[in-house]
Amino acid sequence: MSFQTSIGSEQEIDRLLELAAIGMGGALMFHYTGRGSSSPTERRIVGLGAGVRGHWYLYGFDLDKEAHRVFRMDRIHSHIRPLRRMTPSTVPRQTLQPPRQGTRRRTQHGFSPTFPSRRV
Repeated sequence: MSFQTSIGSEQEIDRLLELAAIGMGGALMFHYTGRGSSSPTERRIVGLGAGVRGHWYLYGFDLDKEAHRVFRMDRIHSHIRPLRRMTPSTVPRQTLQPPRQGTRRRTQHGFSPTFPSRRV
């Protein structure tokens, strides 16, 4: 097993490096193919976090769907770029908040993070 395959695919590593360079909390744009889709669509989100659960995932607030979403990084088919029109100071405040605390949400990817009922 190589070092690279133990931490993610080459595509996932590339997306993680892009996110590290950009940072979280600002508006991002990328092309994404969702499960069951045949072609990528443009997605505009506020990046809120990243995590791993078998694959690397990007968690954020989708600006077009006005909802929190989870994106599998190996399904992102373009570079992740910051949206210059929106900076952290112009992003609507409610987008930076996770879903209601103490709730469990199911997403289209089957990844359902649990949000703590109190802040740590």
